[in-house]
Amino acid sequence: DIGVTGVQTCALPISYLNATNNQGMVIGYYVDVNYNAHAVTYSVASGAWSVLPDIPNYLSSEGYGINDAGAAVGYAGGYAPFDYVAWIWHPATASYSFFTVPGAEPAATYPYAITNKGQVVGGFGDVAFPIFLHGFLKEGGTYTTIDVPGAYDGNTTPVGINNSGMIAGWFFATRSEEHTSELQSRQYLVC
Repeated sequence: DIGVTGVQTCALPISYLNATNNQGMVIGYYVDVNYNAHAVTYSVASGAWSVLPDIPNYLSSEGYGINDAGAAVGYAGGYAPFDYVAWIWHPATASYSFFTVPGAEPAATYPYAITNKGQVVGGFGDVAFPIFLHGFLKEGGTYTTIDVPGAYDGNTTPVGINNSGMIAGWFFATRSEEHTSELQSRQYLVC
């Protein structure tokens, strides 16, 4: 049996918790009454919510991955459709850094997970139209594109990575078929 613990919501209409670390810290976001998202962390031990600072010139910010040191990843959205910026939250300096995967459409990098080493995985839309998603692994300033062989138009999105480097995510085999797998160890080997 899996024990399920209730979480007190942050007293706002909508909240999402997306990932947890080994320290019992959870990352996600809540949506305010104006439908703008704000990245938050939740401490399982204390039951306390913390809102990450809003990013200037962006209406919304969503948190998706967190490592054991509290470094987190997500993206912020602006006023126009497809106006996004990928971010990494650095708790030691209480600051953000921003990045775009090389070859990505300027506002189409979506990070979803971060390891204790600072490796980040996620998806990005390329400059071809229509925008197709490819996976990426960011290690410092080095980026590796991840596409499942045979995936429909390269549509591959890693959504998780553990501290050993095993990556999990989803891809489309055909236009209407979505599959999930451990991208590293199943039939559709990626990295």
